[in-house]
Amino acid sequence: MVGPFNSSCPQGIQVAQLAWTYIHQVGYDPFSLEFPWRFERTPYTVLVSEILLKKTTASQVRSVFLDFIKKFPEPCILARSSEEELWHILRPLGLRRRIFELIRIASVLCEKFKGSVPCDWKALLSIPGIGPYIAGAVLSFACELRAPIVDTGIARFWVRYTAIPIRKRSSPHKDPVLWGCSFAYISAFPGPPSLGNYFLLDLSREKCVAKRPFCSLCPLARTCSWARNPVST
Repeated sequence: MVGPFNSSCPQGIQVAQLAWTYIHQVGYDPFSLEFPWRFERTPYTVLVSEILLKKTTASQVRSVFLDFIKKFPEPCILARSSEEELWHILRPLGLRRRIFELIRIASVLCEKFKGSVPCDWKALLSIPGIGPYIAGAVLSFACELRAPIVDTGIARFWVRYTAIPIRKRSSPHKDPVLWGCSFAYISAFPGPPSLGNYFLLDLSREKCVAKRPFCSLCPLARTCSWARNPVST
C-alpha cells in the first residue's frame, strides 16, 4: 500500500484526465530529454539517480551517471566500496556528504533486503535517507506502482493550479494537501504511473517555472487558477 494520503482533491483527477488527453492528442515523450536514468529504470538506478539529483542539475548528473552505474552496478558492490572510489566519479557534482548517504543506504539494502531495492512504500521509508519523494519516484518510475511524487516544482504547480491554501508555506513540497493532489492525480491517471509522473515532473520543470511561467505553452492553462488570475507564488 502507498500512503496513507488524503485523495480528496478533485483537481488531481481533472489534471490526470487532461494530461492523458494531451499526451494522446498532441504527444509527450519522457525520453526525449535523453536522461540516462530514464532509459534503464530499475529500482536501484532510479534510487541512485534521485540521490544524485539532490541540489544538482540534471546535466551535471548526466555527465557521471553511466560511469557510476558501471562501477557500482548493485547495492552490495556500492556498500563495499570506499569513499574515495565514489568521490573519484562524483567529484564534479560536489556535496561530498551524498557519498556517505549512498554508502549508508546501500549497506541497509545489502543487509536487510538481500541487495535489492524493495518495491514497497513502507520498506523504502524505513531506510534512513529515503523520504516520500524518493520512495514515490522508485515505486512509480521503476516498479510502475501508483505512487505520488511532490518536489518543489510539482508543489509549485499544485499551489498555482488549485489555489488551495496550504499549511507549509516555507516547505510546500512537504504539505499533505499537495501530496493528496498528487495521489489523486496518479490514482486517476489512465496510463502507466511512470508516464504520468514524468509528465507532471517535466511540466513543472519546463512550463510552470518559478519566475515568469510559460502559461501560454501549458496544456493545463485553461483550467489553472493561476493562469486565469496570476498572483505571486
